[in-house]
Amino acid sequence: MFLLVCRIEIHINILICLDDMEKKVTFIILAALVLVVSGCGGGSKVKSCSDDACFVEAAKTCSAASYPKVLTDGTVNYAIQGAQGDNCNVAITIEKATGSTPKDFEGKSMTCSIPKNAISTGFVSGNLASLDLDACSGPLKDGINALLQQILQDFGQALGPS
Repeated sequence: MFLLVCRIEIHINILICLDDMEKKVTFIILAALVLVVSGCGGGSKVKSCSDDACFVEAAKTCSAASYPKVLTDGTVNYAIQGAQGDNCNVAITIEKATGSTPKDFEGKSMTCSIPKNAISTGFVSGNLASLDLDACSGPLKDGINALLQQILQDFGQALGPS
């Protein structure tokens, strides 16, 4: 009889411990959901810019920002991804290629590490030739380099042997 009573007491104690544990786990899950839904979950909000000035202002502090810029030769999306020392990491993506922009550049991107003070309204003008490509990496950079190599090769052939 004593053995049966001990087993029942142990079983009840385990159930009480599990019940307390379930309450703690439920509370933690609910607290996490409240934080995520309220926007306090640690994720950073990306500022959506609609003009050059907004993007340049965000670049001064390397604040996360995105700026789709419509140009004559297509649409380029600029996105500040964060700081690395005195530089900002900026992703540059050709969203739509028109005009003189090669169609195979469409959808390609590159990430560039650019000094904060070098990001000005001139930077977002769409003149990718003004970028220091050595500070960039990605498929778009590879495409630009291949295009430049082809131009140099064609130019060399046009000049003929010297």
